[in-house]
Amino acid sequence: MYFRRLALIVLWLVFDTNLAVGAPAPFSFVVIGHIRGNDDGLLQPLLEPLLAKVHALKPDMIFLTGDMVYGGLGKSHRADIISQDWEHLDVALAKVGVPVYRVAGNHDINDPMTRDIYFARYGKLPQAFTYGGSRFLLLNSSYVPEGTEALPKVHGQQAYLRGKQLDAEQIDFIRKELSAGNHYDNIFLFMHHLLWDNNERAVWWREVHPLIAGRNVRAVFAGDVGPRKFSHMNRDGIDYIQSSIAEIPMEYLRRYSLQRLTAQQFDNYLYVTVNGRQVALEVKTIGEISSGQFTPESWREMHRPYPPETKTFQARMGDYIGNTIGNSGSPRRQFFAFVSAVVISFFGGVAAMLLWCRRRAA
Repeated sequence: MYFRRLALIVLWLVFDTNLAVGAPAPFSFVVIGHIRGNDDGLLQPLLEPLLAKVHALKPDMIFLTGDMVYGGLGKSHRADIISQDWEHLDVALAKVGVPVYRVAGNHDINDPMTRDIYFARYGKLPQAFTYGGSRFLLLNSSYVPEGTEALPKVHGQQAYLRGKQLDAEQIDFIRKELSAGNHYDNIFLFMHHLLWDNNERAVWWREVHPLIAGRNVRAVFAGDVGPRKFSHMNRDGIDYIQSSIAEIPMEYLRRYSLQRLTAQQFDNYLYVTVNGRQVALEVKTIGEISSGQFTPESWREMHRPYPPETKTFQARMGDYIGNTIGNSGSPRRQFFAFVSAVVISFFGGVAAMLLWCRRRAA
């Protein structure tokens, strides 16, 4: 009888160990996008209450999907100030007491200085790691300059503001990671920009999505803002999710209708629970009551007419040519936009010449 009981105990221990090895324990993580403040050196006002809510959820990890500090795009374009911003953010995040993983946004890396600061603190991208039987891929959708080259400009704005499609090196990185995909219950991808949004001909749909479809990839997360704070689509069983937080100055809300549309959505973050192959995604909001952004007074101030901007004829023509041609979606539209700009410029020049001749004759 003694030996029978001993044998049962040994069998139970072996069986229990096999269960533990074959079935990883459930876990959870939080995804937060676009938590940067503005160009004043202060943290995002919602960050403190946000982290308090995250701490209450007791996640195992936090993922930040880019634009974590204002970076080198404002007037405070100094290495010491940018490093100080990162330090302030990391101190705040450390209070949650769980590992934090990051992917870079265009505010985080936009020139050689910000690139070097970011890589020194958090390492180069792409990166990958395994947790609880799932694989996590951290990708880079931001422009990373080579050497000392300056950030390219398009019509006076930062190039790749809406992201840079993944290059061959990163696509190959994904391919190699997925070659062992059958060993993982789930695979999650993280980046800053919505490389899949509004362009079915993009590299993402031609080369990346066919690569990840049917390979245990459960979700792709991004944290950029505009023209929405949140969006979702599902294709081939993969959830594509944009989740972000944005403090938009009232000046911008009054001046730009697109900013007002963006501000109508609640700031939000994601809570993801994983139990084997079961993945649950929950959208959580922050600041809907406390921020004061959804009051009648805020609405009236937002829609108060903005003083019209006075521009010369030449400046208006420059804006028309840059905006119309630069934003045209096809070569044909660009051609007609260019021709119309030339015609308008010609007749405008003729009118100005006739007026000059008349004044001179008088």
